[in-house]
Amino acid sequence: MALFKHLKVLKRVKKNQQKKQAQAVKALLLLSGGFDSPVAGWLLKNNFENLTIHALHFSAVPFTDGKALEKSVKLCKLLGFKKLFIANLALIQKAILEKAPEAWLTILSRRAMLKIASKLAMDNNYKFLITGDSLGQVASQTLRNLVVINESSKVLVLRPLLFFNKQEIIELSKKAGCYEISKVKSMDCGLTPKKPVLKASLEKALQFEKAYNAETVVKNVLSKIEVKNF
Repeated sequence: MALFKHLKVLKRVKKNQQKKQAQAVKALLLLSGGFDSPVAGWLLKNNFENLTIHALHFSAVPFTDGKALEKSVKLCKLLGFKKLFIANLALIQKAILEKAPEAWLTILSRRAMLKIASKLAMDNNYKFLITGDSLGQVASQTLRNLVVINESSKVLVLRPLLFFNKQEIIELSKKAGCYEISKVKSMDCGLTPKKPVLKASLEKALQFEKAYNAETVVKNVLSKIEVKNF
């Protein structure tokens, strides 16, 4: 069903681009500064003329060194993404670790990130979200975990790299001109658990979100979002 939704949205975007007077369709890309997410944005931008992509970066400073944000700014300029939202991932992760098991940190962080992204999308007329998820590459991207993470978004999430392997993504990164920026070492994802949950359940995720008061934390992060225009 999700695949059919993806195809319907892509067909709608392509139909819009074929109309001379078509309005640009806007999408919001979750941009980490690594290899995957900029390639995901580049693929869609290159294939759909009337698609305008803006980006959202989750900064985990002080848990990280801030280089991921620097890379994200450079990638936005390189790829022509004219706006970058910056949200505080550290606030989310701190709240989660105070009330939930460490093993659930990545799943709960990703759910909070999609909640924030989907609220931004609805408030700013972005028709869908874009992520660099690739099935099975990291712990949060098992099929079962992706289902639980995806449930948190009220906006359609497109994952153009879902069935690409890492080497294919790196080759596309070189083609897009992103490779030299993305390869710079940085702490892109904030804190990561030593033994992450591989088979998450929605029931438990909701239980832990209630424990750390996810709704309040998300509202707090949304109220502190910064915006850079290029």
